[in-house]
Amino acid sequence: MGISGLTATLQPYGVSGVFTDQHVVIDGPALAYTILSICRSNGISQPSYDLLGRSVIQWLDTLALQVEQIDAIYFDAYLPIGKRDVRMDRSAKLFIQLMQFCNNSPKGCDIKNLCGTAEDNLDLFTTKQPSTHKQLVPPSFLVPAIIDALDQCPRYRHLVSLVPGEADAFCAQHLATHGGIVLTSDSDLLVHDLGQGRVVFFRDIHASATDTWKCIVYDSKRICERLGLKPSGGNICRFGYEVYRDPHASISQLVQNCSSPIPDEAEYNKFCQQYLQHELANLPVTAQGETVQLRNLDPRISELVLQLGNPTEEIPAALSSESRIFLPVLIENPLRGSAWEPCTPIRQLAYSIYRWLVPGSNSTVHEYRRVQNVGHKGREVSMFPQKEAIELLQSLLQTLQRTKDLVDGVDGISCWTLLCMALNIKECQEQEKQSHVLQILTQSSENAKPTSKPASNPKIPWDTIHITAHLQASLYSFRILKQILSLVPYGAWIHLPAEARELHEALKPLPGFTDFPSVKRTEELLQQKLALEILDLLRNFVDIPVRKAKDKKARMKRKKENKGNGPPTKRFAAPKVGAGGSIFSLLADEE
Repeated sequence: MGISGLTATLQPYGVSGVFTDQHVVIDGPALAYTILSICRSNGISQPSYDLLGRSVIQWLDTLALQVEQIDAIYFDAYLPIGKRDVRMDRSAKLFIQLMQFCNNSPKGCDIKNLCGTAEDNLDLFTTKQPSTHKQLVPPSFLVPAIIDALDQCPRYRHLVSLVPGEADAFCAQHLATHGGIVLTSDSDLLVHDLGQGRVVFFRDIHASATDTWKCIVYDSKRICERLGLKPSGGNICRFGYEVYRDPHASISQLVQNCSSPIPDEAEYNKFCQQYLQHELANLPVTAQGETVQLRNLDPRISELVLQLGNPTEEIPAALSSESRIFLPVLIENPLRGSAWEPCTPIRQLAYSIYRWLVPGSNSTVHEYRRVQNVGHKGREVSMFPQKEAIELLQSLLQTLQRTKDLVDGVDGISCWTLLCMALNIKECQEQEKQSHVLQILTQSSENAKPTSKPASNPKIPWDTIHITAHLQASLYSFRILKQILSLVPYGAWIHLPAEARELHEALKPLPGFTDFPSVKRTEELLQQKLALEILDLLRNFVDIPVRKAKDKKARMKRKKENKGNGPPTKRFAAPKVGAGGSIFSLLADEE
């Protein structure tokens, strides 16, 4: 995850080079953020997942013409326990960034910050730097969307590896064994033992579509020689440690420190340990003794799968019992309730099914949604008892089939969007809370003027952004459920309830990231005519009162009369749940 100041300190020791005749290994997460940076350098602050996918393939195609061979692209599938505080800190910074952005744009988000323009004219080799002024957080599903794009491309599918550790560690091991160059943004790779391998940072690549790519190459062994770091006096790991201790020290002072006695042996050994012995997670084993494979999982899901797997001697029981999932930071209104909350039961069902597949004593998962500081405790989500889980499976299958039947022949809405809305409203009603989805749909159906197109508006209301986040959170929760079911080996289905396999088949058409609802698409859903149609469809699942025109006039009259006379009364009372009962059980509010 990088040593602050190391790259800048060693920058004078990088040498100019080219990629010709080189074998290359790629740090996958760094590649994903490089593609995002390229999009933002082109003025596209929030690129679509389709654009991100097309761009990474085009970038790799051009790289492939420059090098001898691309050997591998590694993605993290497990976060070492020692790095949890770093993850918490990064998650907190992202959420604070979202809050600051929202505070700076209280009347809505400029459409240019949410939707790209002229996306087909992207310059992958621009030398412009992306603006960091009032930047929105990265796309919520950036890394898994890049993995999906690579997996769908026959040229690169076989190169992608989701590894049970950190990607940089596997890149380092690959170079130590085979040599070559690693492309990364992580300065940690300068401290690993790379054998004859060398490091190139994405930011130091000077590329074009036709000319030979030039770069700055870092060779740790030669850097040690130039710095005069002899085996007896220190090495690159010791140098990295000294930079870690004092990022602002001069080169001469750092070299001198390397030849001095180590001031804190315990701290130094802990620092070196992460580069000498990489923490890996064992692949889980099912109740039938089959090893669970990580292929095609999202990194955040694979992290949880490995944590919920079989216990290991290397990980203390007290820590292994704290299974965590860091849910992506959604682009939502942080002043409203988390969009992850109403769809919690979908994920709860996924965790329960995984526990059927892989036995273990841990029956809870800590979800981290809106991390505000390193000490954040997350939300504890308990797994369902098997009887209740089966009932939920049956109910979900019936609801999914019902939505398919209802939207058949209806233009403008998919069964998945309707399903997400129905479950969202149902869960909120069961918790006696106001559903943001229902609130905005109702307002749109009552207040909007009937038009064939939504009114042009340079700002997207935060209510529209927030309902989009609700839909995306629900779809990603279904993705977690789908991926957990994909782990079941063929021979293990007979040991699970029949409904689990039925749901596995039913979830196969689940939309990918490129088809996740965007704010533009949500705006279309909120047109008066379509909003009315959606409300009529939703009445098949939940109790939604029919509002008459004269009722609206009376409410407006009361609103004028009561203006300035204290807080308004609650507009949407929680309706009674229909006879069909709850689709999902309840959880408490977000911490």
